[in-house]
Amino acid sequence: MKKWVLLLWMSVATAWAGSSCVALVYHHFGHDTPASTSVTPELFEAHLKFLKENDFSVIFLSEAMRLYEAQEPFPNRCVVLTADDAYTTVLSGAMPLLEKYDLPMTIFVTTEGVERGYSAYLSWEQMREMKKSGLIEYGNHSHTHEHFILGRGDFEADLLKTAAILERELGGDNALYAYPYGEFDESMIAVLADHGYYGIAQHSGAFTYTSHPQVIPRYPMAARFAEMGEFRTKVRSRAFEVIRAEPSDPILRDHDNPYRLELQIAKGDYRAGEMACFMSFQGRQEVTWIAEDETSRTLEVITQRPPGLGRTRINCTAPSARGFYWYSHPIFNLSDPRALD
Repeated sequence: MKKWVLLLWMSVATAWAGSSCVALVYHHFGHDTPASTSVTPELFEAHLKFLKENDFSVIFLSEAMRLYEAQEPFPNRCVVLTADDAYTTVLSGAMPLLEKYDLPMTIFVTTEGVERGYSAYLSWEQMREMKKSGLIEYGNHSHTHEHFILGRGDFEADLLKTAAILERELGGDNALYAYPYGEFDESMIAVLADHGYYGIAQHSGAFTYTSHPQVIPRYPMAARFAEMGEFRTKVRSRAFEVIRAEPSDPILRDHDNPYRLELQIAKGDYRAGEMACFMSFQGRQEVTWIAEDETSRTLEVITQRPPGLGRTRINCTAPSARGFYWYSHPIFNLSDPRALD
């Protein structure tokens, strides 16, 4: 099976390699929904107003991926808005604001909850009406929303079942698949690639033309991570051109201490001397530059203890005159499956 090594997808030597687009992921829009997955309508409006007043180009994710595929430039200050699960608060809390500011959103649908008529989810009729506005498109977010990396359920069968339902009810899923909980492994990547899907994750960072087509990052927008200071920094961020990231498999199977990340990135206008990397729950980690050639630099980050249980990541950033460069390295520690629930 092919490793998750970003170099193997496409050459760094592309005419538009410095161009980035930022994807944001929301879930709930309300005051009484879970804080860890929510923004208030007032804060969401502040996001949209900022994007509109500062000349950001907000496009559908399908359009961003079309540009990615064609190696065509992203529009200036490219941003994509997405919402996972298709909760009713998208209609009540987000849709009026999308219409007010005339901005599009990609909604990833978990079909089982919709099919069963659960009150937390939009109905098919509501989603069809929303689509008529021209501001909404839909993607695949699985049928069962399972922890597939734990071997719960048949990932390929679930993918195809969801695709058939979305084709029947909404006219398709735009070959976009958002991983439930942002969790993925190499086997899931291979299935999506075999069926011609882009894989959309939930670890942070902008994406560019060297990003892996089945590992497109998004910034989660909820709680303190969605406050305006953080929001402004994230939508202005840029993607490193990642040539190689090891370990390539996001599943942590070796619990030896320490954990070592080796990251090779193309040279650019970022200030390498100010590179900072942070481990979830462990704070800032030491960065060591271990190699350099005419076109790239390689850094090493060694954590002083194993990553925590569940979903963790190493985030690396470096400033430039045009905003922060950002890379996120996801790690899924499965030694205690309860940590993912």
